[in-house]
Amino acid sequence: MATRERDRLKVVAALAERRLRQREAGQLVKLSERQVRRILARYRAQGDAGSPRRPRGRPSNRRLPEAVRRRVMGRVVRQYRDFGPTLAVEKLQEAGLGVSRETLPEEMRRRLGLMDLAEALRKIHQPKSMREVHEARRRLVFSEFFLMELAVPLRRRCAAASHNAPAIPVGDKVEARIRARFPYTFTGAQDRAIGQIRADLARDPPIFCKPASAYPCSIQ
Repeated sequence: MATRERDRLKVVAALAERRLRQREAGQLVKLSERQVRRILARYRAQGDAGSPRRPRGRPSNRRLPEAVRRRVMGRVVRQYRDFGPTLAVEKLQEAGLGVSRETLPEEMRRRLGLMDLAEALRKIHQPKSMREVHEARRRLVFSEFFLMELAVPLRRRCAAASHNAPAIPVGDKVEARIRARFPYTFTGAQDRAIGQIRADLARDPPIFCKPASAYPCSIQ
């Protein structure tokens, strides 16, 4: 639950206990008395679950259709993965895939105290003070790192979807033959590593780019 929703819940609880008037509650949460009455009715009927905003947890009414979203993400991963968000949006628009330039959800920007992308671009080029420069740069840097973090799992998903390598189940006999090649008893960590290798080989699609450091050097 977001901080604003927790504050609203405290106000609604005080209103339900008659420690606040509806007008005072509305002023505290910046809502009309009619809205406050509706929230109070939900709170009395559903408890804490009735206080947060109703659309919370639901898909946005303004989201892109699933087919368009897949086309956009596929093109970004295949062709624009090294582009910044502004250039990527321009390339998508040239390809007839118009999307918003904004890369961060409104709730995330509000929670982290970040300005929107249009404001950041304007202030980084035409700042009125060094503070505006720092705030705009903070927003742009955060956006770049946020997209980089998203790109890694997206590329992994696309790679997995494009490969149809068959799973390779490793039975107990094969494992026994592997263990027989080593003249010592495996440790618990090595046993777990072998179990992970078996699970990875049996996956469909198989796992990609397993780092060598994930397994003990003695069984590589």
